[in-house]
Amino acid sequence: MSHTLKAKLAAPAVWEWLSDTRQAQILHLFDHACNLVNERGDVLSLVSEEIGAGPFHAVLPNWFVVSDLSAYVSDELPATNVAVSPGNVQVGGWQVDISPAVRWEPRVDWERLRAHTAVWQPHIPTTQTTVQQYRAQLGLDTAVWQPPLQAGLDLLLVGIAQAETAVMQ
Repeated sequence: MSHTLKAKLAAPAVWEWLSDTRQAQILHLFDHACNLVNERGDVLSLVSEEIGAGPFHAVLPNWFVVSDLSAYVSDELPATNVAVSPGNVQVGGWQVDISPAVRWEPRVDWERLRAHTAVWQPHIPTTQTTVQQYRAQLGLDTAVWQPPLQAGLDLLLVGIAQAETAVMQ
């Protein structure tokens, strides 16, 4: 028995992935997301509306719980039971039709980000400390990585504060 799902939103990368993919496998399967990987290692995510739009997402109706695909997936991931054609992905008995999806452009809303600087800027030191601790746990040499990361972060913050879009992208 085959079920058809019509995607609601899809990022441009979704159509590119579909047009360039000859073979695909399920990489990860969660309650509200299914990550597919093609022969080049590019990822497409089939997600519920609860997850929402993302740069590699095809957003499916909320009534569909992605874990429903588990009946079609072996215990060993990646699973190979994925068929791809332009505008469609089939996983087991589920046909995902991407063609009716509204094209969603994954762009940062820089104006909104700048307008709310007071909200996010105070969290930067905590975020930096957390990242440093995590890198130390992984055994990464923070003395080597910290200066370039800090320089990049400083440049990003200056770009946001001064509305220099070219610096931020």
